[in-house]
Amino acid sequence: MDFSRWANCPPRAPLGKPDAVYGSFDHLVLLLGRIADFACRDRARKLKQIELNGGQWRPAPGMNIPRPPQQPPPPTPVSAQSSHPLQSQAAFHGQSNAPPPPAQGPMFYGMAPPPRQSVQMPSSYAPLNNMPTPVSATPYDTMDIQLATQAALKEYGEIRAALHTFSQSLGDFFQPLSSEYQVPIDSPFGTALVYRTFDVACLWAIYNMALIIAIRSHPHMPPAAHMAAGVAAQQTAHFAIEIGRIAAGIVPGPRHQALNPSLGAALCESCMPSFFAAVQYQDKQQRHATVTRIFSIAQRTGWGSAELMASGCETAWVKAAAAGRGPPYERIVRNEDSDDPRMNGSWEHLDPNAIPSGEDDGDRRLIRMRPNARLNWAIGIMGTEEDVMITR
Repeated sequence: MDFSRWANCPPRAPLGKPDAVYGSFDHLVLLLGRIADFACRDRARKLKQIELNGGQWRPAPGMNIPRPPQQPPPPTPVSAQSSHPLQSQAAFHGQSNAPPPPAQGPMFYGMAPPPRQSVQMPSSYAPLNNMPTPVSATPYDTMDIQLATQAALKEYGEIRAALHTFSQSLGDFFQPLSSEYQVPIDSPFGTALVYRTFDVACLWAIYNMALIIAIRSHPHMPPAAHMAAGVAAQQTAHFAIEIGRIAAGIVPGPRHQALNPSLGAALCESCMPSFFAAVQYQDKQQRHATVTRIFSIAQRTGWGSAELMASGCETAWVKAAAAGRGPPYERIVRNEDSDDPRMNGSWEHLDPNAIPSGEDDGDRRLIRMRPNARLNWAIGIMGTEEDVMITR
């Protein structure tokens, strides 16, 4: 469903209500959708900027980061005339005046939209056969790239302001417990953060994940997710550590004890924030604690996606080391007996130039032509520069 229609399903409760944490979670999901929608729409502009730069991403003025290790090609008249607009450091960090409050939406009857004379099923229910490939709504080939960048920076600032408003709207009930009420728990990330309930802990973990995604989606960041994670690592380091502290506070308990549904759900819910944070971890103990925790959740709960995330963390670290962006890493949870190529590593031995047979989303070579394959391989988290250029 297009993000513009998400308002048809409003949050179930107001933001910051202690007895209805699910309402705050609904607001956060809307923010995540807003970030994803922005990143998706801004991707075409980023690729166009790379094209104007001679086929390589370059830091914008004001970004205090080193240039990528590759040698840039000789300058051309096109790339020389099309540089990033000047951008202050304050704007890069997303500091801007908060936008005016949004206009009140239409009245809704519970979770259902108001009755209409003619109701059609959403486009997501339509058959996918013979569906044409969607065309970008913004013709960046004819648009002034500098004006488009300024518009993207403005929208990004509004998103960061909305994230700040969200965190400031959560009262004392949503704050971590002090040592007066909770015995301190040590972890490789520092003292664990323990909250009154598991759902509050997951709320903060997902909020920090949203901040990480937003920063990695900054208009001046590279379009490749894995590269953006490295470029933005200094800015997202605090939030990644916070996720580690929150996850450490959701204690799974002894293995021989039955797992109650509330704890099991919290353990599963904490995996995705840990995945987004883990791809930038450099510390050996933090990496080990994260991957073993996610893998143990898979074993404890039977949730197969957790095992895929644990393997994905290790893949990200191996790729980072191969690209010279991180320390070497040796896998510890690879399941070579699995039939899933994401688990057993068989995809690493495929010929990337060979034409895959069939429409198996498990074949990584299909990320060139199938959106489901890109989702299957978490290109939005671990996509490399090569993946970006072949899926544009």
